[in-house]
Amino acid sequence: MAAAWRLITTGYSVTLVERRPYLGGRAYSFEDKETGLQIDNGQHVFLGCCTAYTGFLQEIGTLELTTRQPSLHVEVRDAAGNAGFLSAAPLPSPLHLLPGFLLYPHISFMDKLKALPVLLRMSRIKNRDTPALQIEDFESWLRRHHQSERAIRNFWELIILPTCNDPASAVSASTAFMIFQVGLLEGRHNADVGYARAGLSDVMGTAAEHKLQERGVTLLLGHTVKQLLVGDDGALSGVEMADGERLQADWYVSALPAHALPDLLPQTANESAIAASAAAHTYAPIVNLHVWYDRSVADFEFAAFVDSPVQWVFNKSRIMGDDDPGEYLTVSLSGAWEHWPESKEALQERFIKELERLLPRARVARVVRFQVVKEQRATFRSLPGTAEHRLPAKTSIRNFVLAGDWTDTGWPATMEGAVRSGEAAAAHIMTTTGTGTSA
Repeated sequence: MAAAWRLITTGYSVTLVERRPYLGGRAYSFEDKETGLQIDNGQHVFLGCCTAYTGFLQEIGTLELTTRQPSLHVEVRDAAGNAGFLSAAPLPSPLHLLPGFLLYPHISFMDKLKALPVLLRMSRIKNRDTPALQIEDFESWLRRHHQSERAIRNFWELIILPTCNDPASAVSASTAFMIFQVGLLEGRHNADVGYARAGLSDVMGTAAEHKLQERGVTLLLGHTVKQLLVGDDGALSGVEMADGERLQADWYVSALPAHALPDLLPQTANESAIAASAAAHTYAPIVNLHVWYDRSVADFEFAAFVDSPVQWVFNKSRIMGDDDPGEYLTVSLSGAWEHWPESKEALQERFIKELERLLPRARVARVVRFQVVKEQRATFRSLPGTAEHRLPAKTSIRNFVLAGDWTDTGWPATMEGAVRSGEAAAAHIMTTTGTGTSA
């Protein structure tokens, strides 16, 4: 969507092909048949540092359907009901984090004293992409710098797990440094949390579809690409569709997920190298639990939990401004390897009991509806040693450009990374050709 938008608004003729009958990729919503509500396939958030994403929403006219904190303020609770906050003070960065961190109750004072020099060291490291940081996992790096098990689980991983969809032991230290530097340490408002107050499709896919059509983009929704065709000169000569039709353009942008790209490429030398890097990526699942109660059970819009299998809970009733007497919560489970194979019944039994333990008012409430949404390939994994497989927009095929959050954006698998990748793909075409061609 971002690539098509940038190209069409700078004078290119654009055809966008999408296998699904709607736009949005892995960030979409659908109507729940029983409640009539829009359900997001996953709970997506953005931060103040996600400037490309918010800029894209501004341009397509939907930023007003989101909200963002004026300043970082995240409530973190434990199973005993103790609440603390990760918050920003009106101080220059990185000092803006210090008062809230010192009051944070879920790690010991000694752990805080050991964590402060680590945060300071992170803020001073200029090159986070060194080979040493790319091949070491973040948990090992933290342990070498005297971080305790509790500090890792209740502070460091509280941030890493939802942003990377993997535990600290499976995330490269380089990627973790990026998250803490860009997300927390480099600006007082970089970590301000934002989220949609409408369904994700209304915020992104549906809105982008209308805007692209208004600008003259040819949208081929519900159409599947079968093969990318390479001519005798080594450039792409066309796209063969599943129905046999062939599309031709001057430039071709692939926003396919990494796992889907190799099957479309011919097996010649240039294409095989691209396919090998794309195929090297692996994926982590996310499981979202949607729970409707017959009354209010949560006194927050969103909160994180430690010492519990519940990770993050979003009060969708409050977020959406629903005045119904019941309450709709979403439980977001990142790195959900354990929960992916579990049945709906098993998940309901386990997590309803846990919500009753965490939220006292849920003990006297009745569960009206319970729904599970699973994304097996929710995000690519930022594993140690995989940075080399994140390819740039420019490829060895002259008129073939890559986009997608798995490309070399410098970001983990996020909506921000996706938009940045689309803009990088469009920028490469624009700087190479100027306007007036087709893509």
